[in-house]
Amino acid sequence: MTQLTHWSYEGTTAQVSLKMKHRPTFHGGNLHSDYEFVQFHFHWGSVDTQGSEHSIDGVSFPGELHLVHYRNDYGSLKKAIQYQDGLAVLGVMLQLSSKDNSKLQKVIDGLHNIHKDGADDTITPFALEDLLPSNTN
Repeated sequence: MTQLTHWSYEGTTAQVSLKMKHRPTFHGGNLHSDYEFVQFHFHWGSVDTQGSEHSIDGVSFPGELHLVHYRNDYGSLKKAIQYQDGLAVLGVMLQLSSKDNSKLQKVIDGLHNIHKDGADDTITPFALEDLLPSNTN
């Protein structure tokens, strides 16, 4: 279980920062090093048909989740952002559904406590894997 402890909110973005000593890492694909998780954030729009920062085949989505990692070799996020290969961001497109997603409920509950720009609060810990779709192919 990963402990996520900080929300911040600005307009149509909400960010959760990780506060723990040993953070999850990932590697593989075209990545030539380990990348350490540092935060995740959401983007959404004022209408249900657009809000994602990116599109797939020209299609926008209601929202997008970014899981931000920095290259471990550089020692810190501050140093890593100075390099072209310093960050690895995993993007997950979000769609609307008539069914609740129980895995996201702790995130949704935390977001309800944020009411204005610059506000912050604590979120109940949950597994980062809960943010990923069931099919990661």
